[in-house]
Amino acid sequence: MKVAVIGAGYVGLVQAGGLTSLGHHVRLGESNPQRVDELRARKIPIYEPGLTELLDRAFDNRLLSVHSSNVDAVDGVDVIFLTLPTPLIGDGAADPTIVHQVVDELIPVLTDDQLVVTKSTVPIGTAAALRDRLRAVGCGAGVVSNPEFLAEGSAVADFMRAERIVIGAFESDDADLVGDLYAGLPAQLVKTDPS
Repeated sequence: MKVAVIGAGYVGLVQAGGLTSLGHHVRLGESNPQRVDELRARKIPIYEPGLTELLDRAFDNRLLSVHSSNVDAVDGVDVIFLTLPTPLIGDGAADPTIVHQVVDELIPVLTDDQLVVTKSTVPIGTAAALRDRLRAVGCGAGVVSNPEFLAEGSAVADFMRAERIVIGAFESDDADLVGDLYAGLPAQLVKTDPS
């Protein structure tokens, strides 16, 4: 399957590497020009056991490309993972502002048959807010929540040997499509609503 991962931070790099290890083509979108240059030169900006090897194989097998434009990254893909920063605000809640900004950036190019999947830590109700935002401009793209459960120092192993993968979707077909991405992993798929 063709996938975009928007955000080449900790979660995004592990997600991109993990998906390529399952045979998917991943287009990695990153707005930081220095990080784009580093990744294109195969310099991985974080240390995580197994990640460099995973990404090297992805590059060698031409399953991973790095894009400085999020719009370019989502061109022709089936699923778009948002792995963006959601910093904590004063009351300790995650701030989804960057997630909303990126979705607004992508709206002009999203197609009705694409899925937008939040991997970032976001407040309850974010998936509904994103879906409402898309529908308000006539975009029928699906919205799914697929939270990450990674620990620093074991993130690659956590991806490869996950006990469960949680998929929150409004439509069962959307949940099935995201579940198909993880075929080959030993994880139990837990399908529920986005909240």
